[in-house]
Amino acid sequence: MSVSAISPDLRQSVARRAGHCCEYVRLPQASQVAAFPVDHVTPRSGGGETELANLALACPQCNALKWIHTVAVDPESGEEVELFNPEFSGSSAESVGKNGLIGGDEVRFLEA
Repeated sequence: MSVSAISPDLRQSVARRAGHCCEYVRLPQASQVAAFPVDHVTPRSGGGETELANLALACPQCNALKWIHTVAVDPESGEEVELFNPEFSGSSAESVGKNGLIGGDEVRFLEA
């Protein structure tokens, strides 16, 4: 196993912490056919570690859209903004997107 590989125990810890939901948009994994991948919030290529604090359970769409990005351009303001970090942003009102989903604005930014 490589140094950056996610062990089954660590993967399970991430899933438990996330309540088995995508940590970006709160989509339940139970309602999906495919297993959710574990995302490095700060990508390994950017120095991110393979540790619980830097991992997030992500639905396939969020994982694909986020890819290695940690910032995106807000399509309304044109400003570069940091993407939602589920570990550090928590689930406070400030981190809930306009569509009512945690991280929802980030998905919109990445789709723009």
